[in-house]
Amino acid sequence: CRPLVENCKCITCRDHTRAYIHHLLNAKEMLGEVLLYIHNYYHYIMFFHNIRKNIAADTFGRFYENFRAQFDLK
Repeated sequence: CRPLVENCKCITCRDHTRAYIHHLLNAKEMLGEVLLYIHNYYHYIMFFHNIRKNIAADTFGRFYENFRAQFDLK
């Protein structure tokens, strides 16, 4: 009974398990795609929220370097 991403606060991860979403996708139920869309959109919105927050706090350079290091971007 695990969410898609541990500690994610999106409605998909809060209310649905990986197994249930997997079942929906295998059964070609549209709800599976909708739940994945909600999860991805939440992370997209949070990413840009954090960018705006760091720009306002004048810490974007540090945020950018941490992001690059986290995903091993050259």
